[in-house]
Amino acid sequence: MNTFRDHLRGRFAVLGVVVLVVLGGLAAQLWSMQILNGATFVAAANSNRIRQVSLPAVRGRVLDDKGRPLVTNRPVMVVNALATVAQDTTLVARLSQVIDVPVPEIQKRLASYKVQPLAPRTLRVDVPMTTAAYIVEHAPEFPGITIGDSAVRQYPYGSLAAHVLGYTGEISEQQLASTATSGTTPSDIVGKAGVEAYYDSVLEGEKGYETLEVDNMGHVRSVLDQGPPRAGLDIELTIDKDVQAVAEKALADAMTEAHHINFTKAHAGAAVVLDVHTGAVIAMASAPTYDPSSFLNGISDAEWKSLNATSSDYPLNNRAIMASYPPGSTFKAVVSMAALQDNVITAGTSIYCPAHWMGLGKQWAKWNWDHTTNRSYSLIGAIEQSNDSFFYEVGKRFYQKPGEKLQAFARSVGFGKSLGIDLSGEAPGRVPDAAWKKAFNQNYPEYQQWLPGDTVNMAIG
Repeated sequence: MNTFRDHLRGRFAVLGVVVLVVLGGLAAQLWSMQILNGATFVAAANSNRIRQVSLPAVRGRVLDDKGRPLVTNRPVMVVNALATVAQDTTLVARLSQVIDVPVPEIQKRLASYKVQPLAPRTLRVDVPMTTAAYIVEHAPEFPGITIGDSAVRQYPYGSLAAHVLGYTGEISEQQLASTATSGTTPSDIVGKAGVEAYYDSVLEGEKGYETLEVDNMGHVRSVLDQGPPRAGLDIELTIDKDVQAVAEKALADAMTEAHHINFTKAHAGAAVVLDVHTGAVIAMASAPTYDPSSFLNGISDAEWKSLNATSSDYPLNNRAIMASYPPGSTFKAVVSMAALQDNVITAGTSIYCPAHWMGLGKQWAKWNWDHTTNRSYSLIGAIEQSNDSFFYEVGKRFYQKPGEKLQAFARSVGFGKSLGIDLSGEAPGRVPDAAWKKAFNQNYPEYQQWLPGDTVNMAIG
């Protein structure tokens, strides 16, 4: 007869087997984790414990041809915050009042995917000393908020040469995708226009880094290693600060004068000064212009739209290289050289120049700019007086010669192609000819033929 002790003995045996199975399973799991996959788990643990954050480098300066700084760097104080600050709405509201940044903008910057997870988010750049001191003195009221230092671009002469210098800003997704530089992150500040963009790789310098140890909540416990950043190189332009200032004033004065003589829509223009011996650009002015410092703390949507609006005449456009204009009477010098080279005229040719030129018949009659002059001119006299009738006749003679000689000569001296200036956005221009006119009017066959009047018009620019 089985006793109660015998029943317990069986149950203990089953329990012992279960314990042995569980312990065996745990032992097998430990053996797998520590022996088979130990290195993998150690690496994963270190990746959770150790993080690396990049440190931005100070950008190089931009100097004029005499070494005078056109763009420098200015040390400023910035307000930084950990991304976790976004969870405390009360703190965000208090901070908004102190640093004068709207709550939605703070939340937007805290949530930015462009910043590395452990890197602090910059909420405001160039804060006043009083604001920085208040946050430091009341640090317990602002957990996760720190005051740091940084460097921003400074423009000693304001908007002088703005289109040449360009501006900087946060890297765009397009730039991030196309950059060949290793270590580029979505929060990098890069050149966006002008020489800031063209020579960005020279000016940007090399980033530094910090290796951080963090806890399971992602909070920094200590700095394990650090590599300081290396500042970018300076670049020296051919631009002369003084000549640039004169060119910009002359351009502004010319538009003011145009308004006085009833050209009320003259709101835009360009002026370029070249060294005739080397071709170096001494000054390059474009109007309207803009203030590069507007981009230092991130430009607002409203400001950006204004800079790209028809009503503001697109001040970001550098009209000296990006726009294409008819050359006007300046082209008569090119026409003169082409005519001499192709024996259309000689240096001694004299042409009767009526005020009302009818070389193509009364139907296509054209006026000289001077409606009173009726006399003969030599080439030199026609150039001195910029006599249109003389060059109407030259254009007619070019049309009568085969091979589009005038267009060929214009291309041979550089018209219709880019010069290769070290600024982005250069327009190559155009030398109109029969092929271009036919293609341009592909939907209008009646306008496709190149006519004598086309060459005549081209001859005066």
